[in-house]
Amino acid sequence: MDKNLPEAVRASVFYCRKSVDNSTKFECCVVMMPMREFHCCTYNFIISISRSGNFEYETVQDVTTDIGEAERIFDILCRNTVHPCHLSEVICDLIL
Repeated sequence: MDKNLPEAVRASVFYCRKSVDNSTKFECCVVMMPMREFHCCTYNFIISISRSGNFEYETVQDVTTDIGEAERIFDILCRNTVHPCHLSEVICDLIL
């Protein structure tokens, strides 16, 4: 992930990094964020694709409060190498 995202990677609950091809890298992480007013945590998703000097990423916040659901979504995102521009659509489809 780019220089602005290492903090998210260090705080991630789930993390995946893989090479899609020789010049394309895919990264996905799930970050747990406390919601003190509700006495629970929520999970945010970040996906990035870096390709030949180009970098693209997207974040979706407050996806779920269930760690099992967060892991299920994370597995699907990583298995299918979801592109950042499709992250919110895919998550919407998975949680409905």
